[in-house]
Amino acid sequence: MFCQRIENKDLNSIDFVHEKENTLVFRTKVEEKPKLILQIGSNSPEIAVKAVKVFENDIYGVDVNMGCPMKFST
Repeated sequence: MFCQRIENKDLNSIDFVHEKENTLVFRTKVEEKPKLILQIGSNSPEIAVKAVKVFENDIYGVDVNMGCPMKFST
């Protein structure tokens, strides 16, 4: 995918950084995991599975947005 998972010792967080742009995409903390749901929308099951695999160890569950009328989701 596009993100690299980095354990940020300075902030005690887990950062997901865009590999090419070196920009922060998402930041969380271990204690948030029991409450954290990743919401995704995609028209490709393969891409959706890849996205979930990037975050799977740091989230509690996944919500697939199936009602979004945006082209990337339909």
